[in-house]
Amino acid sequence: MPAAWHPFDVDSSAVYETLHQEGGWHWSELLQSWVVSDFATAALILRDHDRFASDPRRAGIAVPQAALNLQLLDPPIFNSLHRVIVGLLRPSTEHMGLDVSRGVLDDHFHGLGTKEQFDGMRDLSIPLAVSYMNDILGIASFDHSDLPELARIITSGMDSMFLPEHELPARSARRALSKVIAGWIKRSAADSPLRRSAEAARAAGVDDQTFTNSLRAIVLSAYTSLPAAISAVLFEGATRRADYRSWAHEGLLAAGREEILRLHPPFQATSRFVTGDTVLAGGVLTRGEPITVLIKAANLDPAKFKDPYALDVKRNEGRSLSFGYGVHACAGATLASALCELLMNYLARNNVTLSMVGTPTYAQHATVQMFDSLPLMASV
Repeated sequence: MPAAWHPFDVDSSAVYETLHQEGGWHWSELLQSWVVSDFATAALILRDHDRFASDPRRAGIAVPQAALNLQLLDPPIFNSLHRVIVGLLRPSTEHMGLDVSRGVLDDHFHGLGTKEQFDGMRDLSIPLAVSYMNDILGIASFDHSDLPELARIITSGMDSMFLPEHELPARSARRALSKVIAGWIKRSAADSPLRRSAEAARAAGVDDQTFTNSLRAIVLSAYTSLPAAISAVLFEGATRRADYRSWAHEGLLAAGREEILRLHPPFQATSRFVTGDTVLAGGVLTRGEPITVLIKAANLDPAKFKDPYALDVKRNEGRSLSFGYGVHACAGATLASALCELLMNYLARNNVTLSMVGTPTYAQHATVQMFDSLPLMASV
């Protein structure tokens, strides 16, 4: 890996290009992990959960039972839990999430004066994601005042490999958020989405702690991956690379959403563990070795995507890895897709013109890729 690379780099395009030229995978002393950056190998690893596990226990690495959640588990128990979570998050007639989100957009843009400035993250992306999540889970009536700070601490803890001092606070914050969620479940009505999902998980053999921990990751996404995806739509519209009115007219909004999220995946990387000695791309890997899959680099692999840094709404080269691949494809992908397309439709149909009024800044995270500030102006 190039000596100049650092996991907190917000613009790693030169590094990714070098990685692709050097063969697409290598051992990183900094990460103490194999690092995969080419699309084909990344997709293979994410698809082959027999050889490359999400669950470290399958590679001989101990994990406390209290730490288990949907993101760590592998089949078969993963399948049962995944069905419950996807069912909970699937849009249905039982919630009005998209209507609530349209209301948030109306309130935001109608409340703006002519050419008024706003922050795309703080003023729109996060409130939009939170409102949608609250309605889907049926938790709008509960106290959410502690969640932003808990989310900030937990997100920082995702990078504790590089900043060890963040691990203990993140561990405490994860416990605290799980306790909050357990309280929501207990106080929810018997026919509420949360209570029904908790009972379905229990019937499928999933213990309450693992279910609560899995919900924790979903709730956390309202402050991380969902606003990251939403803000990417705002950014591409404001820089004028995306013409949402033309896309809507040509029926290309869904394709445009996929292309934007290819360029702006909410997570830069994910991890797997080698379950047994195996050969990968001509090299020998041994049981227990970690593999870091650079999702963003794979999405920019010129061997997969022609002119990979271009925003090409008519691209026809297959799906990206922004929401994973195989059995561990992100359970919340439908949420991000729905919100992004809702926003794109709204901007197109209401003739909202966005423009940049400053330089965006990025949150200093290695794992989550999101703006810290996104200074925008809207003309409605």
